[in-house]
Amino acid sequence: MNHLGIDVGKRKCRVALKDDRGKIIDEFFFGNNSQGILELIKRIHNHGTKKCNAVLESTGNMWMRVHDTLEDNGIDTILANTYKTKIIAHKQR
Repeated sequence: MNHLGIDVGKRKCRVALKDDRGKIIDEFFFGNNSQGILELIKRIHNHGTKKCNAVLESTGNMWMRVHDTLEDNGIDTILANTYKTKIIAHKQR
């Protein structure tokens, strides 16, 4: 199983695709719109990813379209609390 980490932005999002060992398979940006999200899904499948899960931050309401489209395409998606992920990032420095 592969894993997606998505940093959601108003106009574009950044994604990292990792395998079970934590190795980054791909890292790229995609537009936070219907076309961009469908390109994300296509690119994931181009890597031969059959089963995948994702985590994305719940920033305002910008995450909804990404979340719903991933779920509709069989990618289990978890929302992360942005405030808590920032605390973790600061503690790891």
